[in-house]
Amino acid sequence: MFSAYPGYFLGRPKVDRIIARVFNDDNVLYASVLADEVDLLMDNSLKRELTFELGEQWERTGAGKVYLGYGPMRFAVANLNPELQIEPAFYDRRVRQALMHAIDRAVLTATVHRGHRELLANSLLPPSHSLYETVKDGYARYTYDPARARALLADAGWVAGPDGALIDATGRRFNPAPLWTSPGNEVEIGAIADYWKQVGVVVEQRISSLVQRRDQKFLSSFPLETTAAGTWDGVFQRVESRELAVAPTYAGRNKSHYQNPQVDAAIDRFRQSLDAPAQARAVKEVSDIMVEDLPLMPLFYNPTVPAAPKRIKALEDFRGGVAGGIGGTFSRNAHEWDIVL
Repeated sequence: MFSAYPGYFLGRPKVDRIIARVFNDDNVLYASVLADEVDLLMDNSLKRELTFELGEQWERTGAGKVYLGYGPMRFAVANLNPELQIEPAFYDRRVRQALMHAIDRAVLTATVHRGHRELLANSLLPPSHSLYETVKDGYARYTYDPARARALLADAGWVAGPDGALIDATGRRFNPAPLWTSPGNEVEIGAIADYWKQVGVVVEQRISSLVQRRDQKFLSSFPLETTAAGTWDGVFQRVESRELAVAPTYAGRNKSHYQNPQVDAAIDRFRQSLDAPAQARAVKEVSDIMVEDLPLMPLFYNPTVPAAPKRIKALEDFRGGVAGGIGGTFSRNAHEWDIVL
């Protein structure tokens, strides 16, 4: 429980007490919100299906609002570590480009996020980032185009064999690589596997356990996976060399072992510069290389969805970003929250 502090420098908070409650069951939390027993949902308190359902219900009744913002980018990624990758074809960026063209990312986004196609990731940074316009639509070139995907694969030396699976000039079959993901993303990788199968790339789907997801060495051993990067420009950590996940801790964020000196140098310039135009140029350079090289294959942005019923005056200045981003945390102006009777 949090109590109002009368001496707060911006003025005494309007609400005397705020009680934080923990729910271990999404359905119980959802029922409590509908019963007016919960006054505020911060960020992703509910699983996304129930949050979107709540938003649709509140939009019809006017009982409240679910705010939609951009969280971490979700993407598919191939491991470029020769000790772990079982199909060397993934080292060829033409193959990675083909895999992007083979996925209808707009439909996938709408399927996973209950019709919210605006969450499609077509840029290195989300629309809520101050430098978004610099990299806007960088990945838009990767439209759903199976014919283009097959042409890129053929250019890389892979054509469909008698059974539709890819083979190279020697007759070697494209190795069916496992596609990993975390629990809750079964629909996502199921759709991706179906899209890739249409162009001859067959993958086995694997859902890692929650225990495995806490093992850094395990998290670094995937051949292919779908995952999410940090918010805002935290995605850079997935491609910079100093973040390589290596023994003994495997703690680095760059678990796919992508290495490019130009990207490292541009990221350094971005972080070290206090000049906005210089930062924009550096970010644009990183984006241009990543769009062409595809060390990460963007799918969509995970939503960030705080919510408030009509009787609560809060979150009205939500800017569509993430907690801790440029706009600060969701509770930064809690002293202005109020109950509307």
